[in-house]
Parts: sequence; C-alpha cells; structure tokens
Amino acid sequence: MPPSKWTPRLVVKAIFLALVMNVQTTLVWLAMVTCYSLRPFSLKWFYVYLAHLLELWAQHLVFLIQYFAPCDLVITVDESCTKWTKADGSSEDNGIEEVIRRKNNGTIETIAFPSRIAVMSNHQAMQMLDFIFLKRKLAEDQAIMVNNLERAKKTNIPMWLLLFPEGTVISNKTRKISKDYAEKMGYNDPKFVLLPRSTGLRICTNTLDNSVKYLYDFTVGYSGLKIGDVPEDVYTLRGILLFGHYPEKVHVHMRRFLIAEIPKGEEEYATWLRDRWTEKDALMAEFYRTGAFPGEDKRVPTKVNTERVLDDNTGEVKVVRTDQDSSIYRSLEMPIKLKHTILDLTQVWFCLLPYVPIVKVFWAGMQIAWILLHQKEYNDKSSN
Repeated sequence: MPPSKWTPRLVVKAIFLALVMNVQTTLVWLAMVTCYSLRPFSLKWFYVYLAHLLELWAQHLVFLIQYFAPCDLVITVDESCTKWTKADGSSEDNGIEEVIRRKNNGTIETIAFPSRIAVMSNHQAMQMLDFIFLKRKLAEDQAIMVNNLERAKKTNIPMWLLLFPEGTVISNKTRKISKDYAEKMGYNDPKFVLLPRSTGLRICTNTLDNSVKYLYDFTVGYSGLKIGDVPEDVYTLRGILLFGHYPEKVHVHMRRFLIAEIPKGEEEYATWLRDRWTEKDALMAEFYRTGAFPGEDKRVPTKVNTERVLDDNTGEVKVVRTDQDSSIYRSLEMPIKLKHTILDLTQVWFCLLPYVPIVKVFWAGMQIAWILLHQKEYNDKSSN
C-alpha cells in the first residue's frame, strides 16, 4: 500500500520536485525570451525553435512520470487511422504498423502523426508557447481563436491543436449539470463522459479548413478505476507524484475523421459531435467492463525483424517488417519515459548560451560603473 501520511522522506521529495520543476521551467522561459530575437528575421524559424522549447518543457513532465509515477501507455487504433486507398482504388489496412515507426533493430521508436492535426479528447489535463488562452466568453474568444488559427495557417509549420469539447473534467457536480441539460434538451445522456460543446471545435475546424486534413479523437481511460469513480478524486496530483498512488497503465483509443467530411452548419455539427460522444461513451463502458478498449487483445510485438525499404508513394525510406505475419494488430504498449534522460533534461541549458555575452557585457558595465563611482569619490576627496 502506498503511504498516505506525510513523512520526512516525502517532505524532501516534495521539495526536490518543486525545485526541479521550478528551475527547469524558469530555464525554458529564459530560453523563450531569446527565441523572440529570431522573429524579426524569420517567422518560420521562430516557430520551429518555439516548438522545440515546448518539447523540452514537455520532457520535464515525462521525467516526472518516469521516475515518480512509472506507468505504461497503451494505444489502440481503429481502421480509420490505418486504412488507406491505393492508386488503383483498392484499400489496404496494415493495422497499427501503419502508424508506428521502428528503429533499425526492430524496436518501436515513435508513432507517426501528420505534421498538422486537430485533436479532441474526453479528458483534460501558455501565451509565449503560442497556447490559445480563452476568457470563456464566445464574443471575445471567437476573435482570439480565429486570429491564432489564421496565423497558424499562414506559417504552415507543424501544429497540434488539442481541444476538450466537454469544457471541464468529470465530477459529481459537472455530471449532474450534463445530465440535467441532456434531459432538458431531449439528448442521449452519456454515463461516462459529459455532453460536448460544439461551438469552439466548430470554429476551429471551419477556420483551419483544408490546412489540416484530419481531426483525431482520443478516448482516455485509466487503469484502477471502477464505475462511479471520479478520476481526479482517485488520482490526485499529490497522490500521483508524492504518495505513489497512480494508474499502472494509461489507455488511449484513437480514431480519426476527415475534416472535409464533417458538417459545417451549426446544428448539423452539434449533432455530429454528440453522435461521436455517444460512441465515445460506449468505448468507456467497454473499458470499465473489461479494463481495455476494443482491439487491445491484438497487441503488436515490441520488437520484430526489419529492413529498410523505399516507399513508392512518399519516396521516403521506411523500416518495415521482414518476418511473415498476416495478423492485423490494433494496439501497442510502451513505457512512458525519455529516450536519453540526462541529455533530454539538459538540452535547455544549451539554449541559454546567448545569455553568456549578455552577462559578460552586463558584468563589464557594472565594473566600469564601480570604477567611475570610486574615481568620482577620489576626485571629490582630492579637491577638498
């Protein structure tokens, strides 16, 4: 059983966590200040560097999970993410192998997403990092969202737009509000998710239009929960990082939709989104019943025999399996951890090198000011 009371060891652990995160976050913020010096010269490289700094910041969160709440990530995809149409009109489905990339030794390296996607999810988890901050007032927020997304369209750089149509996390209070509204409007009342709000998502997808091809839908479930549990009450931040009470696995079910095929009209869009949330609720019901999403039983091997081949469609060199296996796998499981912990955490220190000449100039200025001040005092004394 994980501890539930404070001990001297837990106090030291809490101080260490606060110190590490505050120091590293401050370093990322300082690096972002220097990043803005690129903006007058190249907007493209400004956003590329900004995205890299965001990655460095996110790695700190992975570090916390890796060492203080180690768990596995279980990803499952349906055929909407893996099935594709050939030039001759026939279709092919390679399962999850279609979206994962392997190293030369056959182990899984990463999951391949398009460079620009929109994502909606059922669970929730900054201005300089180009996050979109909202005031929760549509009259004001719409202009903020549209301006940010129009700028993203013009830059044409990699982008993930992550939205939570539920608007908040599940709790007893929000669950009741969702239920009452569903009954009032005559909608289907979901049991494991909240009724989604379509306005913000619709504004985003309609604004992005053909600059983003897919809208991905993530459905998230945590092991160790049972029907009726409120996730944020069972797994609190303090419990996860300090008291060792965390899920052993985080399950994510993925599917995707062509944005061009989503209705544009307000009512039609809202109906479409509620239908997707009904399907999401069914996925969560299956998860709570079995402890897994559909397709998790078809788990891909973490290591296979591979070779490097040229993809005729994209012209890219890909690592593909060489062993004969006709099975279509839908799921993979991997630990949440950094590839190179020390290197990943210290990269941000190198981003601070532009401060070296600034500090030197500042120090030289302080020395000159000190010399001039004492010279003035000496001259004053000599004249007296």
